[in-house]
Amino acid sequence: MRTPDHQRRLHPRIDLSLEVLYALTQAELVKGGKHAELFDLSPTGLRIEMEDEVEISSSLYIKIIGADDEEFDTQAEVLWARPRQSHSGRKVFDVGLRFEKNLLAQHRGPLANALAHLLAIQEVEPARGYDRIEIEYKAESLEHPGLVLQLRDISPGGMRFTAEGRIGEQVVTGQRMAVFIHCGDEETLVPATVAWVAGQSELGAASGQVIKDSFGVDFLNISDEVSVTIENIIENRSQPDRIVMTFQPDV
Repeated sequence: MRTPDHQRRLHPRIDLSLEVLYALTQAELVKGGKHAELFDLSPTGLRIEMEDEVEISSSLYIKIIGADDEEFDTQAEVLWARPRQSHSGRKVFDVGLRFEKNLLAQHRGPLANALAHLLAIQEVEPARGYDRIEIEYKAESLEHPGLVLQLRDISPGGMRFTAEGRIGEQVVTGQRMAVFIHCGDEETLVPATVAWVAGQSELGAASGQVIKDSFGVDFLNISDEVSVTIENIIENRSQPDRIVMTFQPDV
């Protein structure tokens, strides 16, 4: 039976409590697994506090349970782990995990829909550790010139964009794409895929309801040259003059 100590409210604007169980094998998870404290969650990963030491690149089996006992079972890769001491003096581990498959692409239902709205509101990418840098640059889409896009953050592994208005079916999870970054006379092509898509509705002060959709992008097999370009943007050594994306790349 679950207890309130193992539940964490992720955001005060959404009545959503989640419990996370983990195990080193699927068989152990079926038997019940161990409780973990959930800190951050995105469609591509999560950050938890756990009592077991785990190796980088190893796999964990995860069960996420909602307030109405709706649950997800998934598998995740350990990207980073940092030991620390808990408030009670116990040795625990902060662990960043990346899901083997996009969480929202695997599941449908009330809990998945609630998570989609939640993830559009909160601004976390736990699977990428602490390397995510918040920025703000205008972007454009070749196929959808009417989309008003903003690059909101960037990390060595991907980007997050927001759009004014509904993205609808114009951007789809798993869709291959390319991002062209223009810095001065140089153009860098970044192969990527759409990792997740989520929507958010708010009440505007004067204009009624405001729709803001967002989507995350994961880079694919980027070269050393591309890595340098991304690193220069992260370290503020260069600023993009133009960011163009195409969802039908010939790459």
